[in-house]
Amino acid sequence: ASGAGKSTLLSLLVRLFDPSSGEIRLDGQPLSAVTLRSLRQQIAMMSQDTHLFAGSLREALTPTGERLSDADIWRALALVAMEEVVRGIPGTLDAPLGEDGINLSGGQRQRLSLARAFLLDRPILLLDEPTSNVDPESEAIIASALSHMRQRRTCLAITHRLSLFDHADVVYRLAEGQ
Repeated sequence: ASGAGKSTLLSLLVRLFDPSSGEIRLDGQPLSAVTLRSLRQQIAMMSQDTHLFAGSLREALTPTGERLSDADIWRALALVAMEEVVRGIPGTLDAPLGEDGINLSGGQRQRLSLARAFLLDRPILLLDEPTSNVDPESEAIIASALSHMRQRRTCLAITHRLSLFDHADVVYRLAEGQ
């Protein structure tokens, strides 16, 4: 349910703040013993409120400033069914995006955000409501992409949507912070 602590859990995992009691462990090591820099270099995160800065599509997909090959970018776009959409935009990867991707639909923004997380190629993938505010077609595309992405990663998805449960190895239900 809303207010159960799902987003708080993600905030704890990326150490936006530390728990007031108890301990979170990563590979048996207390999370508080891992430097923030080291921890965050291991995590790709897709939040429920996708923010895209104004700039090119290429810049939106490579927020760390890495030089990725066009082939890698197109592969990530194909994974989230955005390849044809981007190829249809004048300027393709170098096409300008409006602030917050205003020239894209909500589902397209979510799918670009997932492609960005895939391109980061980090061992831990955290997703906060990855299918919120998207149509059923985008939801199915995101679920399919997640099935592929989680093969070499630890993936934690927080969701209200039962459709994502089919892609999970383990499902936990949060209620009242427990």
